[in-house]
Amino acid sequence: MTGEAIIGEMYADDFDGGPEYETARKYFKTQLCLLRQRIEGSGVRIEAAGYQRGFKLVLGKVDEGGKPDAAIVPGETTEE
Repeated sequence: MTGEAIIGEMYADDFDGGPEYETARKYFKTQLCLLRQRIEGSGVRIEAAGYQRGFKLVLGKVDEGGKPDAAIVPGETTEE
């Protein structure tokens, strides 16, 4: 989902349309940073999907080197 789409949804109910785009973008980036800190270590990450391509939610664990393991599908176990 793109940042613009997220910002649009954040202020969809605001009859004034919300703040200027650059101000709304700063608010969004601040809240995204705080959310990433709160979910750190939970096995869920929010990553950039690529330059100006938005964000994606990634399920899975991260190994000690910071690289993601294979994504875990809900309902499946990793034990053999």
